[in-house]
Amino acid sequence: MRKNLAILMGLLALMLAAAACTPTTGGPVEPPAEVPADDTPVPEPTLPTPTETPAPTPSEEETGDGEAASNLDGTAWDLIEMDGQPVERLITIRFEGREVSGSDGCNSFGGSYTVSGSTISFDSSGFFATQMACEPDVMDMGARYLAVLVTAESFVLENDTLTINTAEGDLVYEKPIPATIENTRWVLGGTLVGGDAFVRTAIDSEIFIKLEDGQVSGFTGCNNLMGSYTLEGNFLSFGPLATTKKACEAERNEREAIVLEWLEKTAVVEVERQVMGLSDENGMLLMNFQIESESRGEMSLFVGAEQVDCVGEGPQTCLLIKEDPAADWTYFYDTIEGFEWEAGYEYELKVSVSEVEDPPADGSSLRYELIEVVSKMAVE
Repeated sequence: MRKNLAILMGLLALMLAAAACTPTTGGPVEPPAEVPADDTPVPEPTLPTPTETPAPTPSEEETGDGEAASNLDGTAWDLIEMDGQPVERLITIRFEGREVSGSDGCNSFGGSYTVSGSTISFDSSGFFATQMACEPDVMDMGARYLAVLVTAESFVLENDTLTINTAEGDLVYEKPIPATIENTRWVLGGTLVGGDAFVRTAIDSEIFIKLEDGQVSGFTGCNNLMGSYTLEGNFLSFGPLATTKKACEAERNEREAIVLEWLEKTAVVEVERQVMGLSDENGMLLMNFQIESESRGEMSLFVGAEQVDCVGEGPQTCLLIKEDPAADWTYFYDTIEGFEWEAGYEYELKVSVSEVEDPPADGSSLRYELIEVVSKMAVE
């Protein structure tokens, strides 16, 4: 029994000793012993290097290189409406890179343009242009076209139509109709005169050529033209050529002589859209021609108060006419169907002009029909 009591007392002593070594929950906590100071310098914290954000670049639309600009780049257009009125003459525009060029119906022009989104503007200093002389109404229309174009504000490109909205009204264009050298009626647009000047006259709208199956036909401004041609690629030559023997006033005779001379010297032909250029073997442009529809439509003619003796295929009497009141009178070798002329009166007529299919060698290629006598004024 004493032995058991001794064991029990030993266990109790061990339990009391363990309790004495365990700190109580709420008792004071001894501060940690101080760590001797370390003289090693502490390095400065390393901060991440700031990354430079590049300055924003202008958008493609702002620089004019966006989708809208790329849709215009490399395109060519023919004007069909200006100031709400249809345009009969060939007036064009072409976009290439940042440059614009075209024809105002008489002269070629060029300049620069900028696109931003749907807005478009042309160089405010205007366009440079050639200085070819044309009839007054054609030059007036060309000047008006460029004056309107330079005020452009925005544009709409939809399918085969381009509309340029300007401060002076809308300019509406369509894509050009492809043209072929042969089987097309080409009306004279102007000729080289004097070696350095390109000239268009009022007579030129009557002068035309048509190439078909190796045979050329046309009208020189005085006589009907016929002959042969050879076309191989862009190389074109005419001859021999012949004309009827009608005698005309000096202006028409001079124009005919120039046309025949340049046809005989033609060596190269180039067609771009609706314009055909004829050049000599050295590449000098001699003449250009434009496509004209089979029906010329309506026009105004002013008829003089007297007739004059003239020589066509033989002696005859000619009316004196002009298309512009300010122009000089010219001989009219044809007739105006439905018109009864009376001596001593000057007339303003509205007539329709159409092409004659396969005209006789001694006949006119145009048919004139009276629509209306606009005015009839007695002349003393």
